[in-house]
Amino acid sequence: MKTKLIRITLCSLSLLPILGQAEMKNYLPTEITTEMYPEDIHQSEIIEVKGVILDQTGTPVIGATVVEKGNTSNGTVTDINGNFILKIASKGTLVISYIGYTTQEITVDGKTTFNIVLEEDTNALEEVVVVGYGAIQKRSVSTSISTVKGGKISDMPTSNISQSLVGMSSGISLQQVSGEPGAAPAIRIRGAGSINSGNDPLFVIDGYPTTDADLFNNINPSDIADIQILKDAASSAIYGSKAGNGVIIVTTKQGQSGKAKVNFSTQVGWSEAQNYVDVLEADDYLDMIIEARTNNGTIDEYPQLLEMRESGNYVNTNWQDAIFRNALNYRGTLTVTGGTENLKYNFSTNYQNEDGILLNSYYRRTGIKGGFEANLSKKVKLGASFNTTYSKKRAQQPTGGNTEDVTGVIAQALTMPPILPVYQANGDYTQIAQYYSDLGLNNQLRNPVANLLENRNDTWAIRTMANAFLEVKPIKGLTLRTSVNFTTNSAKQDYYQSAYLLGGSYTGNKSTPDLTSIDGYRLSGFGYNTYWSTTATYDVTFNEKHHLNAMLGYDFEYNSDFEVQQDDRTDSDNPIAYTNTSITNVNGANLWTGSSNYSNYVFDAMFARLIYDYNYKYVFSGSVRRDRSSKFGPAKRAGWFYSGSLAWNITEEEFMKGIDWLNIAKIRASYGITGNDQIGNDYAWISSISSDQNVVFGTTAIPTYYPSGYSNRQLGWEKNKQIDLGFDFGIFNFLNVVIDLYKRTSDIVMPANIPNFNGISGSVYMNSGQIENKGVEIQVSANVTKKDFSWDTTLSWSKNNNKILSLANNQKQLANESAGTKWGNVIRNYVGRPMGDMYMLKVIGTFNTEEDLANYATNGTQDIGDLIFEDYNKDGKIDVNDYQLVGNYQPDFTFGWNNTFTYKNIDLGITLDGQVGGNVIYAAARAFSLNRYDDNVLKESGLGRWKSPTETGNGLSHKAGTNNLGSNIGPSTRYLYDADFLRIRNISLGYTLPKKFCKTMGIEGLRISANIQNLWTIDKYPGYSVEANYEGNSATNNGVDFGGYPISRTFTFGLNFNF
Repeated sequence: MKTKLIRITLCSLSLLPILGQAEMKNYLPTEITTEMYPEDIHQSEIIEVKGVILDQTGTPVIGATVVEKGNTSNGTVTDINGNFILKIASKGTLVISYIGYTTQEITVDGKTTFNIVLEEDTNALEEVVVVGYGAIQKRSVSTSISTVKGGKISDMPTSNISQSLVGMSSGISLQQVSGEPGAAPAIRIRGAGSINSGNDPLFVIDGYPTTDADLFNNINPSDIADIQILKDAASSAIYGSKAGNGVIIVTTKQGQSGKAKVNFSTQVGWSEAQNYVDVLEADDYLDMIIEARTNNGTIDEYPQLLEMRESGNYVNTNWQDAIFRNALNYRGTLTVTGGTENLKYNFSTNYQNEDGILLNSYYRRTGIKGGFEANLSKKVKLGASFNTTYSKKRAQQPTGGNTEDVTGVIAQALTMPPILPVYQANGDYTQIAQYYSDLGLNNQLRNPVANLLENRNDTWAIRTMANAFLEVKPIKGLTLRTSVNFTTNSAKQDYYQSAYLLGGSYTGNKSTPDLTSIDGYRLSGFGYNTYWSTTATYDVTFNEKHHLNAMLGYDFEYNSDFEVQQDDRTDSDNPIAYTNTSITNVNGANLWTGSSNYSNYVFDAMFARLIYDYNYKYVFSGSVRRDRSSKFGPAKRAGWFYSGSLAWNITEEEFMKGIDWLNIAKIRASYGITGNDQIGNDYAWISSISSDQNVVFGTTAIPTYYPSGYSNRQLGWEKNKQIDLGFDFGIFNFLNVVIDLYKRTSDIVMPANIPNFNGISGSVYMNSGQIENKGVEIQVSANVTKKDFSWDTTLSWSKNNNKILSLANNQKQLANESAGTKWGNVIRNYVGRPMGDMYMLKVIGTFNTEEDLANYATNGTQDIGDLIFEDYNKDGKIDVNDYQLVGNYQPDFTFGWNNTFTYKNIDLGITLDGQVGGNVIYAAARAFSLNRYDDNVLKESGLGRWKSPTETGNGLSHKAGTNNLGSNIGPSTRYLYDADFLRIRNISLGYTLPKKFCKTMGIEGLRISANIQNLWTIDKYPGYSVEANYEGNSATNNGVDFGGYPISRTFTFGLNFNF
């Protein structure tokens, strides 16, 4: 018990050096009058007292509250050195309080200087932890919960909350699939437990549960008070069918009683590509293609190449410089809180402007949040809040890469010959097909700068979230609460591409517009969700040692979504070329048709929870919930979910009282069943109707309608069964260790094959198959404090083992999946193996002699200088049957290390994260690995290429100009890399100005800061990021880099004012 209190105190130390001094003056009344004091001290003289507050070790207590007894509006908090100053009646009494210490009352009696030592309160109530539908004391927690304080993430220069959580907690992995502005990482809590359904956690925002990650990521980080991560089933089962993938609870800042507090923070900076992919520069590139033309016997057809190399009359264009930029970013937040004991209010507004590092991409967001809580009486409380965000994003498509027609601006930039300029003298974009076809280069290559600047893919969104609640306490210990949430999402997407693109006819440019290249569409949608929740909570302590917390509740939810798309669209700014319409000024484009869709669902739940502890030694918690949802078949719309957990606080036992070095020793055990309702759409159990066949009657063809699949009235939730064993230790009042061991078994929904006896779909979705995740989590936190210096550190380590236990119809594997668009059968998922195995040909060298050609199996037609692959099945030929298991995307373990150093008014924060194990396939490199079109190539391929039997290169790169290209650029281990990495995720440096100096400026406090996000990544991968993935956050097809949006390095400088 004792250590827990100390831990809370030390965590506070890392935040209050920033806020404590700024908030002190908020407690000081602007004018002291006799009405502010009790009658018996009206005649007392008003004096100024000052002092220092220390703990029992002599360490200053930062942020301790000092108020005048009987006049709580007159108070202050201690600064970073434990000092305070307060004007008070000479006969008044000081009341000093701080979490984890005994409250002291000291009579002033005319004294003006005080040295106060606080004593630890071993019987004090400790930190309160937010759990489902309520909050409990932390020492009553018997489940696996991690906490991230809002102060840890509020100043990070990230686009959203998810990016700020990286490295902050064990058991949660965040994969930054894309570096696009506003893009959030894929979140996994204790692995992926589904194949076809969603693996995202449930987000609970101020009591409102949602699986909408965009709603979560639209929250302004500065508005967050804390985040709780519910990792085991026992902690999350109270949310039933929505909680199978874990729960993230967000509590935002609320109003506080006292004088209005105003905070304004602003950050400005820039972003840049964290790293470039190493490709050949102009000299090495020309040497390579001259060698290639020599090898394939075509050099005499292109004498210009030799002339260019000899004369040096060519440019050296870095096409990555051409498509990337130093992108400006700015964000600002204004917050106002205040009120009285009976009415508290809060208001905040924020603006974020983030340009993307790719040309013509950006993200803008504006948000407004406000709310109030009013005590109508001692037993009745009323509150309401709202949160509205407006965002606009211009996206670019960086993905793709193949030799037939390189798609995606990343692959285009890495493939474009460096000997060509970006623009021509007349202002045209350089297009090989138009200006350099005589060099024999790849005419299908498009100028990536043109592709970036000549299209607009814009998305607008307005999201609102409103909440109102009524809370009544009719008798002591009983709280009745009802709340209503209403959220809306209005979105629009406009796409337009101009006539200046090269087009299919290879003629489009600024000087020669191609009207057939013009294309566009418009998509808009609106959705809303209504959620009503009512709970009754009874909290009572009897016979001093028995503590009981019981809760009953009911939820109801209705969701509706509508979307419509118009193809093509036209307006004054974006003309669309139609044919066969009344619009005849431009011709050539195809006329598309529109589409629309509508969906809705209804959901309700009844639930109960009981938490009992005996003298905080023995804790029991149990919950049960019954959910109903229209998403599932009529026979399975209702489901039961339950949990139970136990905890033993060993240090509360009498026999532990003499062991001073062990402050916390708790053992936890839990079991629970949760569900996953993210099964794709709102009507997954119902077969759809198709109309793609005609029946001919005479000479008339009539469309027919028929079921395209089978309905399954038995389709129900995916269910997760999880057991957890946890250990909490606190040592020497500064070191805390939390260890969890878990096993999670998920019953999944997937297609099951059935006999195709009536000519329609041969499969139906059903509850069949199992996934297992089991692992270990360790989190170590410590706080070292010595006079003016403190170091708060948290190290988290997580290991998760994933395995497919069974599939529908006794299948042994899922259908093979592709790595990118050209490599099939590479990603495989077998029963008994983790999801996402990688199967490829294994490169074992190069053909250097005729003897090698005779001794090794060939992949079709091959020659000297081509790659040798292992004949895995020993049949004398290389084909798909020689693909072998070469890797998996899932890491052996992940880790994060968060540090905050404070010395006097200076604070330094450093966050590291990374992983060990796992693999990534650089599928995009197929386009730039010594192909026949003489495009630019990876430096490791170009400089490490085979040149002769005596210069065999790196053994993974064939010769330039091979006539057997397809044999060399198939899926093989030449494109496989280790995914180990260590990233310096964030470095922040801040200085809080002295309070006296701030007073001269007319402000309460000012902090100046500098911040670097994604400073450096240490890995062995030649691409932009080992976390990139072609299939987004897929659990079964991951670890494939097909040219995703690179991660950016961001520098910001900030000011934080308190008034």
